[in-house]
Amino acid sequence: MLATFWELAVQTLRKLYVRVILIAALSLVAVALAKVLGAAIPEGLAERIGAGAVDPILATLATSMLAVSISRRLICGGAERFWWETTSARRPGATWHRIAW
Repeated sequence: MLATFWELAVQTLRKLYVRVILIAALSLVAVALAKVLGAAIPEGLAERIGAGAVDPILATLATSMLAVSISRRLICGGAERFWWETTSARRPGATWHRIAW
């Protein structure tokens, strides 16, 4: 059971590692393209779109990230508590752990 968990964790980390590298590479390509193609963007377009158009997108992104981090912490905290409750019965201080929770 534990070996399967570690194998799954390693596979996931490998996938995340590859994704991080790809996103970093694409961001560097985007910066290079912005430098090269910056002159092709019309002057009025940058003023018309501006920073005001980006603010609602960033606000939505921040709100969704907050919701994900809160739900993840609740799930991890519940899993940790469940683990302590199920494994503490086999240890000498089991009564103390149950009272402390």
